[in-house]
Amino acid sequence: MNISEFASRVGFTTVAVRFYESKGFFGRQRSANNYRVYNDADVEEAQVILMGKSLNFTLKEIRDLSKELLSPEIDRAKIKTKLTNHVSQIDSQIKSLKRIRAMVVDRLNHCSR
Repeated sequence: MNISEFASRVGFTTVAVRFYESKGFFGRQRSANNYRVYNDADVEEAQVILMGKSLNFTLKEIRDLSKELLSPEIDRAKIKTKLTNHVSQIDSQIKSLKRIRAMVVDRLNHCSR
């Protein structure tokens, strides 16, 4: 499929597709007329990118996760460790945000008196 079809199928813009391609994602296949060509493996990689973005992974973390998930020999223990660590980071951020929220609500209540 060409870049427009691919972008539409995976929910990216063509600019985003080119960006991720420049960062080492996708197969970088070209047709005889030098147009970009995408396949089902690229669709799978785009799905990993979307998942990684939804988890607030960095681009490097997404690239690493993509390589691990799409590898013929998946190291499930390594992926599980990464995801567990990420859950711990999210829990820490939630805890911090709850403290900040409590302080803001306290200030708001103070202003309402």
